[in-house]
Amino acid sequence: ILQEISEFCRQRGLAESTFGRRAVNDGKLANRLRNGGRITTDTLDRIRSFMARDAGAAPSKRRMLFDPATQTAMPPMKSLPQTAVASDVRTIAPSSMNVTGVAWSPDASKLVFAGRVGTATNDHLYVINADGTNLQPITNAAADDAHPDWNASGDWLVFNSNRTGSWQFWAMHVDGSALQQVTTLLGQAELVRWRR
Repeated sequence: ILQEISEFCRQRGLAESTFGRRAVNDGKLANRLRNGGRITTDTLDRIRSFMARDAGAAPSKRRMLFDPATQTAMPPMKSLPQTAVASDVRTIAPSSMNVTGVAWSPDASKLVFAGRVGTATNDHLYVINADGTNLQPITNAAADDAHPDWNASGDWLVFNSNRTGSWQFWAMHVDGSALQQVTTLLGQAELVRWRR
């Protein structure tokens, strides 16, 4: 199973720790297997189910996000493939926008991100097609929204927002409807990710 996991991760540009967290909520799964650890048949079924469920969602081409300001790549790939050429690189957000907190949709057809246009004072969430078309604002509160992530089926988003005065977790449909506060922590809610 370790070889299957490694190949699955290699094909999708996915870290083995991320695979473990998404498949069975154990970021050290691959490392434990590599060191001779055993798993139950239930865990094996969950791993195989995750790989089968995700098989159809893999994009036909490996895609990545690249921040030209810092010269760094962001998930789902850590670096450009050696076969990449300049014509493969596309700007997908307006140059006037400061973009942060980017996440791919489960089927790799869209991106959600937090962004600030021009001299705006707050970050809002946007959804855009992976080819750079159909940019849609989905939040516009007089507060900051940050660190969005998709659920496994791609119809809900979870994100951080300080719209109540402190940073809390929020969820909503991808179109911005059904907004709901998820936490009411006394402190600050940190980076949020949806378990897949």
